[in-house]
Amino acid sequence: MKLHEISSIEEANKYLHNKFLPRFNKKFSNTPKDKEGAWRGLPKELNLESVFSIKEQRTVMADNTISYKNRIFQILPDKYRISFAKAKVEVEKRLDGSIHIKYKDHPEPISG
Repeated sequence: MKLHEISSIEEANKYLHNKFLPRFNKKFSNTPKDKEGAWRGLPKELNLESVFSIKEQRTVMADNTISYKNRIFQILPDKYRISFAKAKVEVEKRLDGSIHIKYKDHPEPISG
């Protein structure tokens, strides 16, 4: 800044935008070989609500319940198991505050 006699923030911003950045961009930028964008779309099966959730593991008690954040959740029988007693389940707390309980890698929650 001393070399360019800059003594205020306004002068520094003016130098940055009018002198430094154009030279920097001319020196270091280059055109891409492929004009098509490099981004990829999200896979349809990817559930971002599940990805951006807080996950904790719980073991189901003998009465088919789990405790999570001072609340008791009962897990009812479904097509995977008649009883979930002693099973390991994953509790997801999503950004919207909802709670989803998943068994192994099954895509839909068993309770929630």
